[in-house]
Amino acid sequence: MARITPEPGTLTFEDVLRRFAEHPEFIGHGFRIGSRRLELLVRSNVLPPASDDADGRWWFDPEQVDDLIFAGFTTITEKALVIRHTYAGHDKTEVRTHLGWNETWTQNKKAEATRQYWPVSDPRDLVEDHALLVATVANFVVGLWEIESLDASESDVQYDETGPYYLDYYGKRRRSFRVAELPDQQRHPSFHKWLPDFGGMLTQRYGY
Repeated sequence: MARITPEPGTLTFEDVLRRFAEHPEFIGHGFRIGSRRLELLVRSNVLPPASDDADGRWWFDPEQVDDLIFAGFTTITEKALVIRHTYAGHDKTEVRTHLGWNETWTQNKKAEATRQYWPVSDPRDLVEDHALLVATVANFVVGLWEIESLDASESDVQYDETGPYYLDYYGKRRRSFRVAELPDQQRHPSFHKWLPDFGGMLTQRYGY
């Protein structure tokens, strides 16, 4: 099979890693983008390659790379549940159909992948305070919603003193949330920014 000749001026994966390393002040001092985090960004289409070849090599548009690096970093001061997504995949043990993150998905599909099902032991404060539900990939904020309530719409729902829950394949209690779109997500100060420090925020992780 013929190899693809990359467009002049494009960057290799290693070039992009070096470019991130040259500008730590824009993503947060002490936070580093290594090969694992960069792969998450690429495979989730947050940083889609300009071209690739049959050997799995990627090349990137320098302007897109710089847009991501120079997006700046943020601190979320509101109460929030932060979801640390990997790239989209399939989980045979779960009932949800959308897992992980793909930037090309519709907003509804992104919300479905983010709002369910998480092992939050006591979600009442999140619901009462209408906390943010924050989707991140490799510490980059890709989506934000407002938590409205717990979801008790499915037939296998159960209840404890903290509200409705679902049992997963392993018998662990998991929560689903009903969420609302922010009035203008793209104007939120943390949207499409680096979140280098999760601090004391409540986080859940899928995949990494």
